[in-house]
Amino acid sequence: MTVLVRIVAALMYRFLSLFPPNYRREYQEERACVLRLALEERAAHGYLPLLRFCARELRDLPAAILRAHWREWRKKMNGSRQSASLSENGLKGWHLLWFVFPFLVTIIIPLAGLVGPGFWIPSVPLLIITVIVAVAGFTRGVPRWALPSLGLAISLANLLIMQATFMRAGGSDLLVRLKAVLWTDVMVERVLYALISNAVYLAPAVLILLLLALVAITLPGLPLLRDQLAQTWTVLPFLLYTTSLLTPFITTDVYQGLALYQLLFLLLLVIGAWFYLRASRPAVQMTALLVATLLCGVVLSLGIYLVYPQQSWIYRAGAFPRWWETLGPLLETAVRLAALVLLAVVARWQVGRSQASQVASLNP
Repeated sequence: MTVLVRIVAALMYRFLSLFPPNYRREYQEERACVLRLALEERAAHGYLPLLRFCARELRDLPAAILRAHWREWRKKMNGSRQSASLSENGLKGWHLLWFVFPFLVTIIIPLAGLVGPGFWIPSVPLLIITVIVAVAGFTRGVPRWALPSLGLAISLANLLIMQATFMRAGGSDLLVRLKAVLWTDVMVERVLYALISNAVYLAPAVLILLLLALVAITLPGLPLLRDQLAQTWTVLPFLLYTTSLLTPFITTDVYQGLALYQLLFLLLLVIGAWFYLRASRPAVQMTALLVATLLCGVVLSLGIYLVYPQQSWIYRAGAFPRWWETLGPLLETAVRLAALVLLAVVARWQVGRSQASQVASLNP
């Protein structure tokens, strides 16, 4: 009987290998011990009880294996969702609403061009609410649900700085002198001037983000933002990404009939932000931001190319040709992509320093 018990136990142990690895590591020894004791107990009463026990175990085994694999899969899915979430507790309820709120506010504006002029009126109080959310998030240390609102507020600040500094009558002396040198019939020089001017216009937002990161790292007032900057290097690029919410209205303000393309621009921003939320690895998050930014520029450039003949001002003296107007959003996108990469490099360097300092503190 002892030899038979050992043979049956060896066969039953084989079936334990069908359970998932984590389950085996946690329960295999316990189940093997319980199985051996149960087999010895049934064998002590004869062959028939032993056969009944084995038949019952074999009957229940497939369902137990399936349940174990199902629980293992559920744990992996929950773990991936938690790691992909933008906060430790996830973005749920009001937090998720505050995260998508700036996107909804700006989407209303091009919808007004498609539905009717009065449709944009609700965007004014909603924009005020967005600024309030940004301020509230800043006072709480910038939790991740406040990042898009903060990005939109930074874009508004960037616009005010542009108007106060670079968009005065006569413009900036630096840009005026630069235009006098580069604005010739040579296309390369014109493109260079456009790239430099776009970089100048985007510089306030980049400097604000770098200053914000410096404050979060050196001062104790923004602990949540400091933790995020220490964990991943995509937070600063994402903040700059959200400043694109006003881009289709600033760069195409002289155009009529672009509402559909502006709406597509904003929807692509939403899709990029959604992929950013779902991705668990920083490299994938950064790829989502770069691809969405590039597609936004292409959509806006295509829209300008298609509606250009419908504009009344193109027949005036000094109007820019179609090819140049079409190229404008692509050049602005190129500068924005470069700024995203720059912030990613700076943030990744800082994350590396933070992790190195943590390791050094653990290993004095």
